[in-house]
Amino acid sequence: MKRILLSCIFSVLVLGFAGAQTISPWDDWDSEEENVPHYTIDDYAVNNKGDQLIHLSVEGFGGIMPRNLKYGGGFSLGYNVFQSAGFSFGATFDPHYGKTRGSNVFYFVPVMAKGTFYMTVGRFEIPVSISAGAAMQSYLSQFYLGPSLKPEIGVYYRQSADWSVGLTVGATVLPQIYFGNTATSMVGSTINAGLSVRYHF
Repeated sequence: MKRILLSCIFSVLVLGFAGAQTISPWDDWDSEEENVPHYTIDDYAVNNKGDQLIHLSVEGFGGIMPRNLKYGGGFSLGYNVFQSAGFSFGATFDPHYGKTRGSNVFYFVPVMAKGTFYMTVGRFEIPVSISAGAAMQSYLSQFYLGPSLKPEIGVYYRQSADWSVGLTVGATVLPQIYFGNTATSMVGSTINAGLSVRYHF
């Protein structure tokens, strides 16, 4: 009788141990790992209120007016804060120079406030902006401080949460208004194209 009882107890213990071994001690860990979501930039809104960015663009331009302004280049450095997912406001500093047909140099340095609206398709952004401010202008021995305006559109690829690169096309308008001699007043203008990189934070 004792032998039968001991045999039954031993059999139950063996079966219980074998059943326990069918469940790996790592099974719970693996299932938890599988349930942890793995997020990428595509899972988030590209921009949110309070986000900030710094952009640096290298630009070339062709002169439209005055007619003796040929071509030139410069750069644009700016800072923007998003007021919403689709709009940012900031400032930009855009020093440029251009060659004239007489081989002289025309300098203009706009400092402007900038508002930008954003359209987003996947990782691509299409910012449409308007900048307005003042520009110091220099040609030969003449200096002038006047208003400046710059409409611009771009296409950017958001490579990561921190960086985006893109191309921009726009125009710069530089009115020169002489109230004492309106005959000499004029509006300078250029067509610009640039390569830009932006840091988002």
